[in-house]
Amino acid sequence: MTIYGQHDLPQHSLELASKSGIRTLEVAEVIGVLSTCHWGQFPEKPSRILSGRNILVWHKMTYVGNVPYPGCTDPIAGALLRKYPQFDLILTGDNHIPFTVEHEGRLLVNPGSLTRQTAAQADHRPRVYLWYADTNTVEPYYLPIDPDVVTREHLEKSAQRDERIEAFISRLDGEWDVGLSFEENLTKAIKANKIPDSVIEIIYKAIEI
Repeated sequence: MTIYGQHDLPQHSLELASKSGIRTLEVAEVIGVLSTCHWGQFPEKPSRILSGRNILVWHKMTYVGNVPYPGCTDPIAGALLRKYPQFDLILTGDNHIPFTVEHEGRLLVNPGSLTRQTAAQADHRPRVYLWYADTNTVEPYYLPIDPDVVTREHLEKSAQRDERIEAFISRLDGEWDVGLSFEENLTKAIKANKIPDSVIEIIYKAIEI
């Protein structure tokens, strides 16, 4: 069973759900789609009632700790859990970072992404959660991954390149005397770099010094 997230919907519109890939899978009876609570909706009733527990499945951005991005107006997980006391278990999506929050015996679970999509997730361990209805608790079950598939190597190379560029610019700032004329700077550069006489002759001839 699943719900619609914004990236599942054409133009991020729930009204166009009939044209989505999820709808195709639903018609093919590969998956089922819950009636609530899709992206952009607000909960009015449980998505499911299992073992007497009210369960809400909601494609909603929430988080723990620091605000995930500048200008974020989505609620922190603890506040979201307290706002909807009618649900024993709230299962959220949208945030790719996994976490769980408990409040007065009720639980919010954000499983995170099932795949590692960027180098920032190189250390991410995809997981599902086993839910125990009698205690309303969960246990993570980690999915097997190849740790070497995602690396930060390209980011490290980029950082090293940026450091070299910054060092070069800094060196230019220290060596380049803007108070000198072009000809004087050229003469200094020729002396500093031990340019052959044959090349110097071509340079001077080209600029007609």
